Amino acid sequence: MLTLITGKEAAHDDSAKKWAILPVTIAMLFFLLLIGSNKDQAIEGDVEAQLISLIEKKSANQTVYIDFKKDLNIEFDNVYLFPPYTKEEDQKKILTFDWVRVKDIGIQFRDDINLFIFMKDEKLVDTIQLPRNYKIKLTEPLNNEYRISSTIGIVNTYKN
Repeated sequence: MLTLITGKEAAHDDSAKKWAILPVTIAMLFFLLLIGSNKDQAIEGDVEAQLISLIEKKSANQTVYIDFKKDLNIEFDNVYLFPPYTKEEDQKKILTFDWVRVKDIGIQFRDDINLFIFMKDEKLVDTIQLPRNYKIKLTEPLNNEYRISSTIGIVNTYKN
């Protein structure tokens, strides 16, 4: 049996197709946005990988001098070092509202990493969790403000 479609019914059918495409388009845009945010997270992780790669180029127990401003792809005004067991209130003093972004790292309970904090305009830019098998040599003693020079020495105390 054949059915004849009038112009009004055909226009209604086109409108229904347009509305069916809209959710698909929105879902695709959301997916692209999600991929873009994961890419930003991967870039942040790359700073940590860059640092470890620079250290690993040296033989065991040799010091490699790292200038964060020149050697890493990151813009910052100040760099801080939170050693293991850094008190939560000390972290909050430096990070203020951005503390929420690092609290899950739990440096106040951990002894396996040193945590580098990079700040620009008093906002958290990036972090690096450096395992403790890398010994840090500072140019000045670490004080209660936790700010360090942008150039430090790091020694890989063991090789795999």
